[in-house]
Amino acid sequence: MAANGGGREGSAPIVMREHEAEKPKGLLDALSDLQYLYAQERNGMELPEGLFTTKDQVIFLELGFRSTFYSGLVMALLTPLSMGVLEKMIPVFGTTDLSAFDTFYVLLLTLFYLIGYGIFLGIGVRSFHSDYTHNMVKNLLQGIAAAAALKVVIVFLLFHFIYIKVLTEEHILKVVATLSKTISMEKLVGPYKWVIQFRSVFVESAWFVLITTAIWMAVLIGCYISALRRNARLKEIE
Repeated sequence: MAANGGGREGSAPIVMREHEAEKPKGLLDALSDLQYLYAQERNGMELPEGLFTTKDQVIFLELGFRSTFYSGLVMALLTPLSMGVLEKMIPVFGTTDLSAFDTFYVLLLTLFYLIGYGIFLGIGVRSFHSDYTHNMVKNLLQGIAAAAALKVVIVFLLFHFIYIKVLTEEHILKVVATLSKTISMEKLVGPYKWVIQFRSVFVESAWFVLITTAIWMAVLIGCYISALRRNARLKEIE
């Protein structure tokens, strides 16, 4: 698009970027474009809703999904380790006897990705004003929500499968019996008891991932709804 001086009377000339249907290189690029267009819209520029094509919709859906799913799944799969620390089964800082600060620190490390990524996205999903940027945000948010839901389903089923089908007492005893041919039973008793106790961590981790992801998505949706209300107030003033 060429430079455009249109918009509200008395507003500064508005310089618009060329409409690019190219796939954004990453989420940061997409949010940067979104914030740029949002600022232009607030300054009086009007973008027809039809400029956000079907291809653009698919691109933003895919980007929201891809940027959330893989990293979120990796972090979720590491949850049993954090839960094992909180349940005092895995030592951290050289001990399993955690102070209140140690417990808070472990929880913070566990949720650091969700918190940081949530703040980052929360700013992005509020950056819309007219129908064009609104569609950008909606498609991005839909991709994020789909990725979060799929991540929860995979982790929830996988952790319960491990608890119910893999780490059963029967299977653990078979492993111990096999290892006892080369390792004395005295050395196997401790690991056996630990694994029996640790298996319950997978169920706790499954519910932890479900609850924290639900809260995370609720915050993002709350940011989106607050932006809708903000825009409604601004239109009343205009």
